Order: sequence, then C-alpha cells, then structure tokens
Amino acid sequence: MINQGVEIMQTCPNCGAQMPADTKSCTNCGAQLAVAEAKPAAAPQSIAPTTKEEAPQATPNVCPICGEPYEEGTKFCTNCGQPLTAEKKEPGVAASAMNAASTAVKNVDTDRLKAGAVGYWSWLWGSVKAPTKVVQPKFKYTGVLTIVGETLLAMLAILAVLTRALHAATSAFGGSWFDTLAIINGHTGTGAASTTPSATGLLFRGWLFAIVAALLMIACAYLLQRVSQREPENDFWVFTNQVVHETNLIAFFNLALLVIALLFTYTTVVIFMVILFSLDLSLLTVSLYRAVLRSDHGAGSLDPVYAGLILAVAIGLIYMLFSFLVGQELVASALKSFGDFMDSLF
Repeated sequence: MINQGVEIMQTCPNCGAQMPADTKSCTNCGAQLAVAEAKPAAAPQSIAPTTKEEAPQATPNVCPICGEPYEEGTKFCTNCGQPLTAEKKEPGVAASAMNAASTAVKNVDTDRLKAGAVGYWSWLWGSVKAPTKVVQPKFKYTGVLTIVGETLLAMLAILAVLTRALHAATSAFGGSWFDTLAIINGHTGTGAASTTPSATGLLFRGWLFAIVAALLMIACAYLLQRVSQREPENDFWVFTNQVVHETNLIAFFNLALLVIALLFTYTTVVIFMVILFSLDLSLLTVSLYRAVLRSDHGAGSLDPVYAGLILAVAIGLIYMLFSFLVGQELVASALKSFGDFMDSLF
C-alpha cells in the first residue's frame, strides 16, 4: 500500500472524504467501504525521500467494540464503524462494567435485607433474654421503628376487640358481620352514612398519636436525664434505642393480645387486654424512671428525685391526653354507629 512514500487513497462514496485504500469504514461518516486489492501503478524506481520522516507513534485509544486502535479526533472506527468518543476505553469494558454493577446492586440489596432481618431479630430476642444488658443496634432508628410496630399491634388488637364486641351486640338483634363492618366503618346497617367518624379512621389517628406519645415520654426522660446527671454521654436516638431495648417485651405482649383477641371470647379478651396493656405501660414507665434516677455520672443541676417527680407528672398528662383524644372519641363513635344501626331496625 505504501511504496517509497506513495500511498494509495480511496474516496468515501457517502461524504467524499479521502482515506487509505485498506480502510473498511469511513473515518468521517462511518459508512462501510469496499476494500479493493489495489496496487500502485508503475512508479519510478528511485524517488527522492521525503524531507520529513515521522516515526510511528503508538495510540492509546482503542475501539470499545473491536479493539481497533484509532487516533485522536476520529469519529468512527475504521474497522467496524462504531461511533467513538474522546474517552479512552478498553474493549468491552463499558458493557461488562454495567452488568457487573447491576449484579452487585441486586446482590447487595438482597444481602442487606437478609442481614438486617437476622440482625434485628437477634437484637430483639437478646433484649427479651437480658433487657438491661443494652446492645445498640447498627441502624440508628431501630428503636423508633420498633415503637411503630408495637403500637400498630396494639391498635390492631383494639380493632379486633371492638369488632367482636359490636358483632355480639348486632347478632342479638339479627345483624350479620356485614352490619358489624358497616358500623366499624361509620355506616348503618342500611348503608346510610353515620354522622360520626369511622372506628378504623379513629384507630389510625390513635396509632399515630400513640407513636408521638411514646416519643414524647422518651424525650421528657432524655431531657431530665441531661439535667439530673453530670455527664450524660448518649444522644437522643441512642437513648431511645436503650429504652426500647429494655421494653421490647411490649412487642410480644401486644402480639399475644392480638392473637387472643382473634381466638378467644369477648370476656376473656377484655381481661387479657387490661392485664397486658397495664404491663405495657408499667414496663415503659419503669424503664424511663431507671434512665432518669440512676446516677452513673453523679448528680447534675437537678436532683434525680425531683427529676423523677417531673417525669411522673409528664407521663400522667400524656396518658390522660391520649385517653381523652383517642379512647373517649373511639367509644363515642362506636356507640353512635350502633345507635344508628338500631334506629334502622325499628
């Protein structure tokens, strides 16, 4: 192809660009070229050498598809016609890297879910076996998520108890489960809308309020600990995890109550509900008092006894507020819906 400085060239039929005769694809537009075995015509035996002799230079750029080297500024691969960029790439690196990254993400997500579930169960069961031997979980907000789950179980148990009580009342007057569910959802047995909110809506609000109430009590204990102890070392989330670790039995109490509410008679359920809810509140109160009254770091600006009294008042106010906003409205709603159902019968 090259004979003493003479190079055979070809012209691209698409764009008219000039390039060596053995080029398979146009370096300007990427069009495929027909490579012909062209030989130069008879040339003089001796031609004066060119004035400048350029030494071949290695090009670090290669086509990502076929690996053909190319020079800077080339738009298309001379071998396969692949569009080129200014980046320096190895053959097949982009595709293999994307596949490897996608596989890694899937594996990491699955592994994290499995590890997180196993780790949480180990932490939960360990807290049941030794509540006061506090072990901080890896996830910062584990305590808050546990409170969310515990209160949800409690509200589901209350909903089950309320549903069974209303069903027993409606059955005495010839009502069915459909009538009971209608009352729970704020409707009469005939389908007319009641003037009171649905019990399910009130329980959802009660669930949110229960989460806020628990966090408020923990926040009060945390603030009182900071002023009653000389050097409290924990931040709020660590403190929350510590309290929840000591009270994780609440989750099992509420789960047991939900199962009892679904399987046993109404009278038995009410008895267990009173007992288990009393244990829930007692366990949480004891843990909060322990956090405030213990003197691991010496007395601070507020004596722990007075801190305990302030905590008792705060807990009492939160309990009364919860009972007034949730319990009273829930009972009133159920009674009003039941009254609407009775009116529809007569």
